[in-house]
Amino acid sequence: MYEFSKNQTALIICLLLPSYPASAQNVLSLTDLLDTTHESTVGEFGFFGSTAAIQFGDATRWTNATGVTGPASASEGGRALVVEDRFHIGSQTKTYTGTVVLQFVDDGVVSLDDTLQDWYTLQPTATAALSVMPQSLRETLTVHDLLSMRTGVAEYLGGPDPNNPGRTVLDVWNANAGNYDLTRQQLLTASLALAPTMTPGDQSTFEYSNANFMMAGIIAEAASCQAGNCRDIGQLITDEVITPLNLTDTLYPIGTEWGTTQHTNGTWDYYGTLTDFSETTPSVPNSAGAMISNIEDQLTWLVELTTNAQGILDAATFAERLQNTTDMNGMVGTVAGGYGLGIYGQHSLETGAFMLGHGGEISGYQTLMFHFPGDLNTSLDDLFIVGNINTFLNIPSDRAFLPSDINSIYYDLQKTVLLYNAYQANPNGCTSNAGGTTCTATTVADTTIVVGNTFTIQPSGQRWVSPAVDFDAAVPTYVFYGDNATGVTATDTAVTVEADGILEGYGNSLTLLQLGGTANTVDISGEIEATGSDAVAIDASAGSNDTITVTSAGNVTGDILATGGSDVLRVDGAVLGDITLGSAARLEGSGMVMGMVAGPGTVIPGTPNSTAASSMTVARFEPTGGALEITVFGSAGTANILLVDEQKSEGFAVSDTGIAVLNGSTLRLSGTPLSGDFQAPILTATNGVTGTFSQIEDTADLLDPAPGRLQYDLIYTADSVLLTSTSPAAFDAVAAGSYNDSLIVLDQAQEQVSSSNRPIRPFGFARALGSFASYASQDSVAGFDIGTGGLAAGVGGPLGALGYFALTVAQTETSANVENGGGDQDINNLSTGFSFGFGVGALDIAASVFYGQADVDYRRKTGSGTAHGSTEQQRWSAIIGMGQTVARGNWSPGWHSSLAYFKVTEDAFTETARTGVAMSFEDRSYERVRLGLGVKSESKPRDLALSPWVSADLFYHADIDSSDIRYSASGSSGTLKARSADGLEVRVGAGASYTAGSGPIWSAGITASGGDLATTVRLDASLGFNF
Repeated sequence: MYEFSKNQTALIICLLLPSYPASAQNVLSLTDLLDTTHESTVGEFGFFGSTAAIQFGDATRWTNATGVTGPASASEGGRALVVEDRFHIGSQTKTYTGTVVLQFVDDGVVSLDDTLQDWYTLQPTATAALSVMPQSLRETLTVHDLLSMRTGVAEYLGGPDPNNPGRTVLDVWNANAGNYDLTRQQLLTASLALAPTMTPGDQSTFEYSNANFMMAGIIAEAASCQAGNCRDIGQLITDEVITPLNLTDTLYPIGTEWGTTQHTNGTWDYYGTLTDFSETTPSVPNSAGAMISNIEDQLTWLVELTTNAQGILDAATFAERLQNTTDMNGMVGTVAGGYGLGIYGQHSLETGAFMLGHGGEISGYQTLMFHFPGDLNTSLDDLFIVGNINTFLNIPSDRAFLPSDINSIYYDLQKTVLLYNAYQANPNGCTSNAGGTTCTATTVADTTIVVGNTFTIQPSGQRWVSPAVDFDAAVPTYVFYGDNATGVTATDTAVTVEADGILEGYGNSLTLLQLGGTANTVDISGEIEATGSDAVAIDASAGSNDTITVTSAGNVTGDILATGGSDVLRVDGAVLGDITLGSAARLEGSGMVMGMVAGPGTVIPGTPNSTAASSMTVARFEPTGGALEITVFGSAGTANILLVDEQKSEGFAVSDTGIAVLNGSTLRLSGTPLSGDFQAPILTATNGVTGTFSQIEDTADLLDPAPGRLQYDLIYTADSVLLTSTSPAAFDAVAAGSYNDSLIVLDQAQEQVSSSNRPIRPFGFARALGSFASYASQDSVAGFDIGTGGLAAGVGGPLGALGYFALTVAQTETSANVENGGGDQDINNLSTGFSFGFGVGALDIAASVFYGQADVDYRRKTGSGTAHGSTEQQRWSAIIGMGQTVARGNWSPGWHSSLAYFKVTEDAFTETARTGVAMSFEDRSYERVRLGLGVKSESKPRDLALSPWVSADLFYHADIDSSDIRYSASGSSGTLKARSADGLEVRVGAGASYTAGSGPIWSAGITASGGDLATTVRLDASLGFNF
């Protein structure tokens, strides 16, 4: 019914192996190997049970049942499964429905070119369900289109359920454990609610859909009426296929019946609760997937389906059926295939061999039946294989790393026969001498081999090749079969698995490679693969000090135990299984472990001795009593990282992966301290981090380096652990920028009411302001550049006989850029102020007070991204000055002094960040003062309107209340110490003013300064006019 196959690419094979018969004289010798293969693959994936059967080229058979019928709570009580047990066979039903239609083709009742409209017209009652289809589509679709999956009519299981809006047919059917009925008309309506999947009749591809064979059942029933004997599809299949072939354990049910008590249960935990699909009704799977059978009947039917040995169809019709099966131009589930007429071809994903037949998957069950024709000129490797599983996509609660998949069981059975034949052809693949053991050709064994000195697995010299689908795989070199057994025992041995060399084993509780003695080395550039429940690929649990290397080209399938001596396991390739470390063992490298890493050893992700950061990926991390060792590359702002990723198979998340459990473990840090604003993840876990490191070993002082203003933290989030260095540079820049632009506004206001500008009548003015300041780094914290631009405008006038005043509005925009890519901080300030001045004898006194509000946008580059924050400021600033000007000829020299005060209150805010950790910052306030003393001389020639001036000033800046700011993030907090604002500044300037008669006064000036704080250049230009 519902096709869902393993996500690998289908293949065509040119077998470059000699073929030998697995026939009557050697079936007994194959039996144990096949039993072990079947039982270990079932154990590997955690199925409840499975039945399997093979018919060889000479018609002898092998059958086996393993496991149980299901959980003890199900109707069969979890008893041992037997080969006689019946299964729901799902989409294998299509082969029966297709055969019945083709028999009507043989009888001349149906033509493959007939359209659905033809039959809708001929038999309107039998085809009434087709009434929901537009006539134009009925006139387009042919019987051939139905049987070859080329109508483009979408899958009804994915369509809207008519009784449950917002849910699909499949969802509702599963929720009811398969005991749910819909009519064919309702099913077809669900299909037609979805967009077409292809152009009808296009022979270059196909689109798998159960709707095709539901409609094929309608055509079969209409044809029976046209022939004068109306029967439903179940009766037709019984009369025309089941009875003639004596398939006594096969039926098309009319309800929830099995036809016998000898059957399995079907289970699925897709909804998180184990569901029993034993009592399903046939209306939804219909003629696309409703049937029941067992492996003996399935095997008999497979032989007839793929060879037509008993003439179930005419020869010409049978030949027509097989057309398109060798063209891999579509997908059955996620595997490429070629669909004929109720039959399809695919290729083994283990050996690449072409296979012909049909699969069947229905909630709770998975079935496959395929014929491997092998060499078409002989029958020596002619295999018919059937496999059934009573667990559909079951992910056990105790965590398995792959969901149920019948393909692995099925392909491995065929693979075992081929390996057996290869070994029979050359039983001398391994040779031993005083120097060690070398295997150079395919060897099959069921007893332990003991090796010493050296053990080398070279390529077998044989390959499974299929140029048509770009398949090329090495044939395994050494394959061991046995439950509760050890394949290879190595004592003080240098084990080498060369590229394309494969050491493989099948067996529940199997240990494939056992290491012992004093010390061993294992170098894997090929593959080591152990299949079975609790199968161990490499067992280094003895006291030997072993070094195991999985190179970037190497792969290990099965668990690795490094729990004995001071074992070193380096993984740069892939391990599909769990790794358990002893207290003296360590795991390092930049590869992938698709399993759990656990135990009291040390995990060191990344490439050893590298100068750049790298990572290791694992599926689950539980280092109880162990350590995670991280190297930090401070100047780059990075660190090696352990990635704990959720594993997925066929789109389903694998249970309990992507989780790190840190309780009782140690974090060990090495390398160099981070410098600047950096957040360096050292561990990420897709589905969460539990607990914290119980101990931190920081001998390099990465969390407490030399004194400075950077703050270092180890931050835990829900799904990561980060080593962070937080710099106050952005906050230094905002404080300095706010101070600078306030001083610019104060200084222009002081200039406006200076004695040289004393008004005698009301006036107006406008000033353009500009400044650039550069601050060097300080205390290991980055420096920054500040650019300010703005406009001040206002009005003023005389105030009594000797006084004067001005009202000013100033708008400034400041951008502070932190060096080394630290980010831009933007400040937009609007302030208003009142200024006044007056004369006291020869002295001029002036004062200004301003209040402003500013919007501040923070940006901090954190290495992993950019953190953004916005806040608001409230400012008060004031200045008071005193000076004296003396006229001496054309020049008017004078002196002046000032005291400026500045205070800012800045609101608290929390950053946003797409990556890394967003921090929260508390409100802060800071105060500064500036003392100034300077001289200025302005020339006012009698006959010239241009008045130049020069000035020199000395300032001292001091903090009253520093601009420190407190931060917090995910349980960590601290204070960022502010940059010192104490220091001297020397400023020189020059400019000129121009008076146009009694009209406006234009002026412009430039000043430059340097000192303890910054290097600054200011520009301003003004226009003044009298009313």
